[in-house]
Amino acid sequence: MTSSPSDTLDEIDEEWWLNPPDDLEGQLTIFNARLDHLQDKTPEGQELRAIFLKLNNEAEALSKQAKEDCPIAFMRLGWEQALKCNSWVWGIGFDVDFDANRKGKTCCSIINAILYILPNDPHWKMFSCYTDDWGRIVQVLQRPTAQKILKIRNYLKEHPELKGDPFKQPYDEENIEKFASLQIALPDCFKPAYPQACYQEKNNTLWHGAPDSDYHKDIIMPEWRKWLPKSVVGRDSDYDKTIDLTFRIGKAEYNWYLVFKSYESKDTKWSGAAVSGILLTEGVKEETLDEIRQRFRNDAFGHWDYTPYEPRNVGAKTAIAHKVFKGQVELPLSPFVFSGFGIDKTPTFILPEEKRKEMISMWAGTAQGEARIRGKFFTSSPVVLTNLDRFFHTIPWTKEELFARFPEGNLYRGLDPGYDHPTACAWGLLNKVNTWFIYRIYSKAGTSIPQRCKEIVEASGNTRIEKKWGRGEDDKYYTEAPKGGESESIIATIADFHVFKDDENTKQSYATNYTKQGLTLIPSTTMRPRDRAQKFDELLQPDLTRAHPVLRKPPAAKVYFLINEPGVAEAVERLENIFWDRYRSGDRLGEPKDEIQSHDDDEFDAMCYLLCSPVRWMPRSTFQMSATSSKFASLQNHKKQRPLFASTGY
Repeated sequence: MTSSPSDTLDEIDEEWWLNPPDDLEGQLTIFNARLDHLQDKTPEGQELRAIFLKLNNEAEALSKQAKEDCPIAFMRLGWEQALKCNSWVWGIGFDVDFDANRKGKTCCSIINAILYILPNDPHWKMFSCYTDDWGRIVQVLQRPTAQKILKIRNYLKEHPELKGDPFKQPYDEENIEKFASLQIALPDCFKPAYPQACYQEKNNTLWHGAPDSDYHKDIIMPEWRKWLPKSVVGRDSDYDKTIDLTFRIGKAEYNWYLVFKSYESKDTKWSGAAVSGILLTEGVKEETLDEIRQRFRNDAFGHWDYTPYEPRNVGAKTAIAHKVFKGQVELPLSPFVFSGFGIDKTPTFILPEEKRKEMISMWAGTAQGEARIRGKFFTSSPVVLTNLDRFFHTIPWTKEELFARFPEGNLYRGLDPGYDHPTACAWGLLNKVNTWFIYRIYSKAGTSIPQRCKEIVEASGNTRIEKKWGRGEDDKYYTEAPKGGESESIIATIADFHVFKDDENTKQSYATNYTKQGLTLIPSTTMRPRDRAQKFDELLQPDLTRAHPVLRKPPAAKVYFLINEPGVAEAVERLENIFWDRYRSGDRLGEPKDEIQSHDDDEFDAMCYLLCSPVRWMPRSTFQMSATSSKFASLQNHKKQRPLFASTGY
């Protein structure tokens, strides 16, 4: 018998077992050809079983060596990890992962980056599908080129109706129809780049940010080494915090330079030419994030993983993360924020069951547990407007629709002046049943009194008419007058009562400066901020005796917001983030007290001046004169003059 037996049974010597082959290929051929005799109680069966043990040992050794040489080839992802690695399908170039602890977030970001860097070998384990313990299909899709991913992103901006739900896999039932339509529209864009890499450029740079050097040395860089193929790693330096990768495709050589940057570094260390990828781990300061946002190439990718374990009302890093979560801070590359994934469906190969139970035991029922085990933002102080519900209190009407539905409505403005902090103005319509509809918000810092008065008057569709009271050049004032068309007949502008204090130099009310600029003011209620806040919250409370203006059935509230009108959506966002202040020291350190926060409450105050005033709806004929008439203005110039409210209770 030769040392290389034939693959066919007929050509194998019947007494092969007397002289079994030594080479692996010969043993494998014999084993496959005589597999049916594995259990025979004959010398042949005994030798087959011996060959089986040898092959098994050899396979284990080869598998171990293969895993050491190319560990990513054997990587299996969880459903949520695969979800984020598949987000490119919907044109997402910057996936943000604000979820619970111990879910493999940082590992996922690194695997996702490697799939952009290296050719996606279809034999890698992650590209085969499997069903997890919760019956979900898990499969990572191979990447096309970066230019094709960019083409998908741009196409979806023009056709947003084809974008599926990123919280579901592209192949899940909820997305399969849109995914198929997208593939039909862009057939070439979903073909894997393999054997090419995603990026065709010969030299690319990736930054990975983390809190400090020790974090890189102990956590981030070891995680990269854990998954990178040994054959592609060149220079690897803990001291310089760099890992250089080199691989060949045909005759072409490709290089990637992984640079590990610390957030504690000065801003200049985050400056420079745009790069192909940036990964962020843990919380980032706002000024650092502002610098980072400018450093992406157009076809780059980004990832940010962070568990918001600090209260969003006091933790600076969590506060900026929450702004990103709410869309108040824009990231590049068509970003998407994944949040709310808890540890309940984390695979045991990521989070062992005993550790999961231990975490739940430690954090269940605590505010911080919202973040650590449920992946949600939390606060250390209660929100002021507990009754505010975005779905219930926001209305998609336009201002024109509002005016058409309530042509008899009374129009008012609430004003909170400021220079260093924004001047805020809120426009409200009060209907016959004394329900407020906030339909416009103005908020702008750094404006002079003439500028803010002019802009507020013009926002109402009105104009300022210059008047003279003397012969001097400065002896002039303005009155607000209808401009026609979109003009709004404002009954009164209700301002912070502090504006009516006397100027120490002129001995005149500060409000006179506004009257001279065409914005006649009347003083707001003198209620404390705490009482105004509670009154505002009471008006938001559902009332079973009223019908909702859109749903046409109870319950209803006494305040609504036209969410699509200028400035209203942004103001509602801020209302959702107004907190009761906390004790800064003493035995009650950290506990909430009966005072609201002293910053970012300008729109809130402007609305309070409207909603907490004693005005009630009255027919327009009741008002003898317009609130913008010169006679009304002269009446209001005197600080002791009571405002002309349509109410007997003021």
